[in-house]
Amino acid sequence: MLGKQRLGINLLSLIAALREEARLPFRIIQWYLDTVHGLRLSVGAIVAATHRVAQQAQAALTDIVERVRGSPVVRR
Repeated sequence: MLGKQRLGINLLSLIAALREEARLPFRIIQWYLDTVHGLRLSVGAIVAATHRVAQQAQAALTDIVERVRGSPVVRR
């Protein structure tokens, strides 16, 4: 659970998508958020946001990997 924090889930999702899917550098994400949304965040806050998303995704990833490994259709 993300809990109470400064950045909401939609913003965290947008930052993660811009970084991972669009492969944008942090400074370009910073520029985009300021220019398009009027949101001023430091590069450090954007980096921290991507780390939070990655940390939350790790538990889901671990579960998926274990399910795949335990599947009877996966050859070992």
